[in-house]
Amino acid sequence: LLSKEGAVLEAVIARRLAADPRNPALANAAALVRGYVRAEQRLRARDVMREILRAATLGAEYLDACFGDLAEAGRLDAPFRRYVDDLAAQQAAKPGDGLLDRVIAIVRDRVDAEAKAEASPELRCLARALRCEDDAATRAFLEPELATSLDFAQRFEAYVASAAAFASSADDGGGGGLAGVDRVQRVVAELRRQMPV
Repeated sequence: LLSKEGAVLEAVIARRLAADPRNPALANAAALVRGYVRAEQRLRARDVMREILRAATLGAEYLDACFGDLAEAGRLDAPFRRYVDDLAAQQAAKPGDGLLDRVIAIVRDRVDAEAKAEASPELRCLARALRCEDDAATRAFLEPELATSLDFAQRFEAYVASAAAFASSADDGGGGGLAGVDRVQRVVAELRRQMPV
């Protein structure tokens, strides 16, 4: 019922109602199931928010890993985004110091960033590689990632080269991020030399 954010359910309901539009029992059953789906999506979204808040209390590394894991599992979906939007609307109506408002804004921004990263597997891989502490950790992360597909390895190598070029052309010289991109580029080059052409 919940797969593809309820699109499959809606297609089945539409087909059944089109076949028998005057059947009140069918319309009532559809309304009941839709209500169940909305309630279940809200419960799942609340669980995701709890995981995020729990990770935030442990530190930035845990929060990054939590968002990455949730995105990979497909749990930062449209129902979760609606839940965050609903929280923001509820919170905006309340007076207060704005701490929860800032937390909700951070979660919303991160969900948006994860959605963009999901559209680009290269960006997601680079973001995770940049969080590695050193060459050894970067190699340990990238080796299995690049081994899955020679095509992905080639695209990722080009993507990292482009990111390094962009970082070096930045007004501030790339700052601290350049060292991370250089490290990833160095490790990718080493791994690619070990792979077939």
